[in-house]
Amino acid sequence: MLGSTDVADVSWVVPTAQLETVCFAGETPFHSWQMVAQGRSTAAHTGMIHAAKVLAATGAGLLACPGIIREAKEELRRRGGMEGYVCPIPGHITPPAKTGPASGGMP
Repeated sequence: MLGSTDVADVSWVVPTAQLETVCFAGETPFHSWQMVAQGRSTAAHTGMIHAAKVLAATGAGLLACPGIIREAKEELRRRGGMEGYVCPIPGHITPPAKTGPASGGMP
């Protein structure tokens, strides 16, 4: 599945992990009424509960073993992250602001 997030930039600043779980039928188009309708299904709730349990267990494990967090930060620094990251987009560049009905924004 393809998508766009800010995870790449974030992962250069803080140690990052990702979790994917099944909450909808395969090949369902994102941002569709079919995806929305499946959000109320038992399968979707089961997937979300599973994800919540994994995230909670991961957080609890990290709190119980703070050395893991320290090691992750050290590895990130060795790889040039945290203080060494420079965003490739120059600071003076700003995204164009579009408004009005054609852009989906407020008129």
